[in-house]
Amino acid sequence: MDKLPSPCVRNCCLTNEDICMGCGRSYQEILDWHQANPQRQQLILASAKERLEEMAALRGQPLR
Repeated sequence: MDKLPSPCVRNCCLTNEDICMGCGRSYQEILDWHQANPQRQQLILASAKERLEEMAALRGQPLR
């Protein structure tokens, strides 16, 4: 399995919890992305998706 493209959407703004509001990754996950194997990248993507959904729900907006 090949490495996945970065989920970065060039809308970087970290929350107080160091979560990017653009892609949903934690600061550490952003730093680790290019060294992570494809399985780890999949886990990062799944966690990021959950975080983005939680942030959208808190704002009362659907995930785009």
